Amino acid sequence: MSRKRFQVVTLDLDGTLWDSRPALARAERAVYALLEARCPAITERYTVAALVDHRRELMARRPDLGHDFTRLRHAALVELATAAGAPERLADEAMEVFLTERSRVRMYADTLPALETLRRRYRLVSLTNGNADVGRTAVAHLLERAVSPAETGKAKPDPAVFDFVAAACAVATSAIVHVGDEPHTDIACAQRAGVASVWINRERSPWPQMDPPQAEIASLAALAEVLEQLEDGP
Repeated sequence: MSRKRFQVVTLDLDGTLWDSRPALARAERAVYALLEARCPAITERYTVAALVDHRRELMARRPDLGHDFTRLRHAALVELATAAGAPERLADEAMEVFLTERSRVRMYADTLPALETLRRRYRLVSLTNGNADVGRTAVAHLLERAVSPAETGKAKPDPAVFDFVAAACAVATSAIVHVGDEPHTDIACAQRAGVASVWINRERSPWPQMDPPQAEIASLAALAEVLEQLEDGP
């Protein structure tokens, strides 16, 4: 067997390993129910949609929070609680409720079998902009490391996130291959960092007019074979 080109496979989470939409919707409802019970002054003024708008407005005022959705959400809850005369710990309680539900994700059917196969040959690292707690998910035992904006201080599409992974794993960026579903935040970001990329296109969407990835797959079941093919690439 020829020498491996890749040592580390970085994996996006939302839309790549699981569909985050049901968990996010459930988490939003759970937080709203908590606020309704504990501090109705907030829910009398804000609908669920209005809480989203409030976070966006806070991000415009606090761009330092824009890369870290967990810190942004907590800061928004602190601001709302303070304005309503509620203790700051309400924000902590609401975040725990949110993260519990946010992390109750249902894996795509191909995720666990694919990762079980891949980890026999590669080091697996998750690399996300989201705020699911990977340690609470079914893939935690398959990953060497879970990297998020809370740790890097950056978010995709900033290519510095791959420099962080390379340093943390003690490899060159050329030894990393990234797998993700978003053309801009995943594939273009990897390209700017000098990292090979595989686009998982579950929806069979057309590729936008930009530089293509090294490979495209419709299912993670195809990833191991595709990576072997890329090993001998330029």
